[in-house]
Amino acid sequence: MLKTGKPAEDYVDKATKHYSSLFKLPSHERILLGLLVVSIIAGFTATRTLIGLTYFPIIVLLNAALKANVFKKEPLINLKRLSALSLFSLAIWTVFAALGAGLQLLLNSNSIWIKLLFIALSASTAMRFLIFYVLSFKSKPTILSASIAEPLA
Repeated sequence: MLKTGKPAEDYVDKATKHYSSLFKLPSHERILLGLLVVSIIAGFTATRTLIGLTYFPIIVLLNAALKANVFKKEPLINLKRLSALSLFSLAIWTVFAALGAGLQLLLNSNSIWIKLLFIALSASTAMRFLIFYVLSFKSKPTILSASIAEPLA
């Protein structure tokens, strides 16, 4: 109970309705299709298409495991939102990997690609941590481990 005498669930329900009206995501199928396409593009960027094709099922299974085990009772975090977050995270990785590959060819430097991937890892992890921190009632260590699970997969 909060100070006003209303249970916390009422506030969570109101927040869920408000949050849902702010962001309209495409259907879960479209998000998964986008995730598959970006995974394949990321595989091409890494010069190994097989990496992209194997990364897609890893992301899908990891999202299902996170929802089933970590965010089981979180009303604002569902499988569709986890998949969309994974899509944006992978898009960040792909942009930085493509930029790194281009700069590597242009500057003939192998280290620039790795440096940009570390920047992508930091950006992706920070974005995931911020979103989980805002939307979840879990402890910071739990949120941190959920945040780094996918970028390190």
